[in-house]
Parts: sequence; C-alpha cells; structure tokens
Amino acid sequence: QHHYAFDLVYVPEINKGNLRKRFDLLIFVGGAIPPLSDGAAPAKEREKEDDKEKEAPEGYKEKWGKITADTSIVALKRFIQDGGKIVTFGRSANLAYHLKIGVTNALVENIKGKQVPLNASKFYIPGSLLRARVDTTSTVGWGMASSADFFFDSSPVFRISPEAAGEGKVKPVVWFDSAAPLRSGWAYGQEYLQDGVAAFHARFGAGELYCFGPEITFRAQTYGTYKLLFNLLYSGY
Repeated sequence: QHHYAFDLVYVPEINKGNLRKRFDLLIFVGGAIPPLSDGAAPAKEREKEDDKEKEAPEGYKEKWGKITADTSIVALKRFIQDGGKIVTFGRSANLAYHLKIGVTNALVENIKGKQVPLNASKFYIPGSLLRARVDTTSTVGWGMASSADFFFDSSPVFRISPEAAGEGKVKPVVWFDSAAPLRSGWAYGQEYLQDGVAAFHARFGAGELYCFGPEITFRAQTYGTYKLLFNLLYSGY
C-alpha cells in the first residue's frame, strides 16, 4: 500500500552469502534472529532439520531453515561490513548481541554479582502503549514529533556501553525519558524503563544496524511509528 518494492528473503539465500551484491537493506521482523546462546543448533537437532527439509515439497525447500550463528550470522555480519543496512524489530535485536557492538539488556538486576533479567513479578508490560522520546535530528526521526507513542509487548530495552557511546559507534534514536511512560494498557514496574534505550543506530564496518525494540509496524496498525521505518527505506536509495 505504500509503494516500496521489496523481495522476500529466506534462510537458504542468506546462507549463500554475497548478500551485498543483491541487497541494499534487510529487515528482520520480531523473532527472526535467535538469542546469542541459541545461535548454533546441536548436531542432532540439525540432523532432524535436514530430515524435515528432505521431506518438504520441492516448492518449499528454498524457504526452509533457521538463522544460525555459524552460517547465517556470519553472512549478515559480512553484509553490514560491506556497506549494507539491517533493520530489526523486537527480539530480532538479538543480532546486536551476536555482533558484540556494545549494547546490553537494560531490564536486568544485579544478583550476587551477576546481571539477571527482571522476572515478571517485577517487570511486565504486555501489549501496551508507551510514550518515548525521539531524536528528530537523526535520519530515523525525520518528520517525527519529539515524543511518540509506541506499541510495547515485552519488547527489548537496551543500554549502550560508555565505550560505544563515547566512540560514536552506537547512538540512541528512541529512549524512555520518564519513569511513567504508560499511555494506555498495563505496565507493571514501568519505572525500570527510565533512561532505557528503545531503539538505536550502530555503525559496523562500512554499514549500519538499526534496532527497534517496540514493534513499530505491529499488525499494520501502528501508523504513528511507520515513519521511523519509511525514513530508512527512503534515505540513500
């Protein structure tokens, strides 16, 4: 409906590599990139996947597969280093952890010297609207108001390391500037969001990575945040 030309890209094509020769920008929807610890499947699990692929109808084999750390992430890393752009939504921000670019999970607490994710008894925000600050001077924020409402559904929130921030490699583009950002819905423990980064821009090699924690295109309903994606599709192409 918005007249952007696009192609659907599946794991086998990603795993072939040389992505920069075919694409300028790749978008990964929520849940497409596995957590850092789950990037490479055990040998037995891969054998099961191989068996399932063999049984799949011919028309589906070119679409079969899961993103893996040892093949897919390597190809995506090369794509960015060669000048490509990648945009992620929701949990696909796991790509930033695979690339080790200097961001961490903001929704954690220190327990016996270890950073542990907040449990649901302390923080739980499913399917609510939250107000966050937008950097309108960045490419991402062109034409946006200084604040916007975002659909937040147990979405990732980030901290940028002082080193990455100091070197200018990673910059916040959307962040929570309030301890009470709830606009509509239910937010238990929302004070933990204060100063957390909801979206960031990172330079990696000759390319760029944009990670959005909130689902800015949720079910084609979130018109107020479409522009954040459209600016990236439009700029430079």
